[in-house]
Amino acid sequence: MAALTLATFRSEFPEFVDAPEGLVQSRLDQAHRAFSEAVFGARYLDAVRYKAADLIASSPFGKSMRLEKGEGPTIYAETLKDILASVPATGVVIE
Repeated sequence: MAALTLATFRSEFPEFVDAPEGLVQSRLDQAHRAFSEAVFGARYLDAVRYKAADLIASSPFGKSMRLEKGEGPTIYAETLKDILASVPATGVVIE
């Protein structure tokens, strides 16, 4: 499966179009490292998308881009939680 590109991510999450390219790319790279394609299968890129979005929205720069205001989990974290729940347990801890 191909890596999620910066252009694709920004088209899927237009709220981050104005975020610095370096920030978005570093969070995409971090999200790719957080998950195993072998474990997540068809949900791998979904997990990467929402992990990256959560990392950006949770960063000091990204808080102003959050779709919801206030503190607490982002809407991306909530979606990521649903994705994680849909993947069979493997004994792997994901932070």
